[in-house]
Amino acid sequence: MPFREPLVTWEKRITKMCNGKFCGYNNLFCLLKDVQVDPTMIVDHKKSTGKENITDNGFLKFRNGLFRQNCENKPKYAFRPNDRLTDWLNALNTSNNYPIKTENHESNFAVAITRYEYANLYHTITDWFNIFLVTTFHKQNPRTCTIIFLDGHAKTKMDVVWKTLFRKVIYIKEMKEAMLFDELIWGITGYLSPLNQHKLNHLYYLEEFRKFYLFSYNVKDIKILNCKKLSVLLILRKDYVAHPNNPTGHVSRKIYNEKELEATIEETLLSTYHPSSSTG
Repeated sequence: MPFREPLVTWEKRITKMCNGKFCGYNNLFCLLKDVQVDPTMIVDHKKSTGKENITDNGFLKFRNGLFRQNCENKPKYAFRPNDRLTDWLNALNTSNNYPIKTENHESNFAVAITRYEYANLYHTITDWFNIFLVTTFHKQNPRTCTIIFLDGHAKTKMDVVWKTLFRKVIYIKEMKEAMLFDELIWGITGYLSPLNQHKLNHLYYLEEFRKFYLFSYNVKDIKILNCKKLSVLLILRKDYVAHPNNPTGHVSRKIYNEKELEATIEETLLSTYHPSSSTG
């Protein structure tokens, strides 16, 4: 089955509940309006010290009341099998008494996610791409949106990129009290990203996402290729400590004949672009 333009598909598959305050899209994500997030509903909640995440797996469990919304009946909605958003729905508490008065208020469009491979660049890109898609769908500028991490992962060098791409990043374990969000997306789980559908012949919005990313770093997205002065970047996986949950630094899926590969690439390029040159 060919992959459809996602935004068009989502537009046709909307389920609205709670007088429009809960909107589900294609069983992948949903939008909640006027919803509170209460960090005290984390099981075994502790104030973050920045160190307690080193030995755990970073995934948090929540009690009912993590999310609070003024709604007569709790929404009944089915997400994809084994999707963590089902846990979030179970933690949604609805009552006519909500929202509870609080001084913490986020008026900017926000996206909540749980990161899985949080120290892996590729899988982190799937999260960024998903956020780009859902913000574009809602006609929002991703640069001005707020991200809230509903996980307890240790911080990595990837965190600075999040803070560059988006307006603000909130870590739920660093929150001290409930916060009211005008519009909060329960974001698409990274593994369900269109980027993970590797057999697609075409991926919508990839070029737009590329421009968004490069612009965030003030990098020009147009470059004229000079075939007489080629620069080849070979990226090889090496053992390194990506995050505290991998203390040995052992990395799998490496290329073990690196020198042979480098020599072949060099020989091929020289023979193609400089036939008379010697590889030395």
